[in-house]
Amino acid sequence: MNFQKAASVLLSALSVCFLSSCDISLEEPAPSSKSQDGSVLSNSHEESTFTTDSSISKSESSAPSSPVATDTPEQSPIDTTKEYSDLSFLTTDQQELYRVAYDAKDGLYGMGDNLMYLWGYRPVLDDNEAVVYIDEDYVLYDANFYEFSNHIHQIFTDSFLANSDYSVKFIDYDGDVAVNYSLKKDMVYGTTIQVNEAFPDTYRLVCSSENSIDFTLISHYDRNGWNGPNDSIDVYTIEYPIRMIKLSDGWRIDEFHTTMFG
Repeated sequence: MNFQKAASVLLSALSVCFLSSCDISLEEPAPSSKSQDGSVLSNSHEESTFTTDSSISKSESSAPSSPVATDTPEQSPIDTTKEYSDLSFLTTDQQELYRVAYDAKDGLYGMGDNLMYLWGYRPVLDDNEAVVYIDEDYVLYDANFYEFSNHIHQIFTDSFLANSDYSVKFIDYDGDVAVNYSLKKDMVYGTTIQVNEAFPDTYRLVCSSENSIDFTLISHYDRNGWNGPNDSIDVYTIEYPIRMIKLSDGWRIDEFHTTMFG
């Protein structure tokens, strides 16, 4: 083809592209290579770079993010060295349970009739207005044994009561309660009003969960036993474990001690 004819063909092509608004790329195509078997391998550098960048981006997006603040603060660990002067570390229900158990101590550990009077029961009297005794050791009370048993089992667990004097001190007599009038524990030596007023009970929380709580009762005693106003107080302490557990129908005391009876 001569130069004049070639120029004519080029001008015709340019005219067609101008009328159709097409773009003409002057960039050379990326070189290709051939495999050993002669097939063409395309240049994949750009795709590989994108894949690598995408992989890095994905890795960064899966990295741990900063903690997000919530309305529920993280529970602080229990300070097992802290002494409390009250039972503020217990819930309202737990505090009430402890109070009821504490009020029952004089009858549970001391003379049994203390508990009967506390709960409004009175001895059965015969025709001569004399107290009715059963087997010389027990006093019969005007109290339904089932109701009485249910009441005390709302405070203490079966296990605790089974390991106490309860089943011997309070017995079922024809459906009523008979109480051993002499069975009681001795008070711990050094238990005095003076030392208890000057050094009241304190407490230390041991562990707490949804279904149980353990704490320590720290009781104060006087080595001198205080016999008069001129006697000095020589204080020592004894620590007792207290345990509450949650049953299907509420909280119970599973281990219990008092300053007075140990």
